[in-house]
Amino acid sequence: MTIPEPGALLKDWLAPAPWDAASINAHLAASTPESIGLPVLLVAAVTLPSALAWRWLRGPASWPGALAIIAAGWLLLDLPWQWELAHRLADTQTRFAAVPATERPGRTEHAGAFNTANSVSPIIEASPGRIFVASLDEGIGMLTAYYLYPLNPYWARSGPQLPPPGSVRPGDYILALPPVTLRYDRDRRHLLDGDTHWPARLVTARPWGALFRAL
Repeated sequence: MTIPEPGALLKDWLAPAPWDAASINAHLAASTPESIGLPVLLVAAVTLPSALAWRWLRGPASWPGALAIIAAGWLLLDLPWQWELAHRLADTQTRFAAVPATERPGRTEHAGAFNTANSVSPIIEASPGRIFVASLDEGIGMLTAYYLYPLNPYWARSGPQLPPPGSVRPGDYILALPPVTLRYDRDRRHLLDGDTHWPARLVTARPWGALFRAL
């Protein structure tokens, strides 16, 4: 592993980072793989010997001072996190303060799935509203199914993209979102995946994928 220059490490340490999937549970103290963990090691390398030296020089009554040195190192590591949270708060306010709550997902990295669901939802009949989401991309499939609620979406996290033909009833919808292995035979009006086929008609084809209705 290449250790960054001190100036580059400090810049990386203090650089604000956008929200991501791990933000709620973790603060990596760096935005590049080369720097992850180094701030903790550097602060520990300074504070722990300093605390031990203080304890050794001051004698048995010096524990409060030694603990204060360790606490100072802890706070030093925490300050960049608080700076990052303040930056994220300002960024969130700028992006979403004047946007209705129902439209905010369209301003995030989930905008593709959100807009796809908004395009499909008006076409789906509310009763029974069953729609099978097929995609080899886990993120696209999961998010689109989520934004299709309160309809009745089905999305399988693993296994076949669609359930067996007997589980898909006439009137159900099938939303195919690339990448998929499904193919549509217009002449036979069948969706095909290898040797498995589902009778269906094409409802609409858009840049985001295609919507079918089971026959």
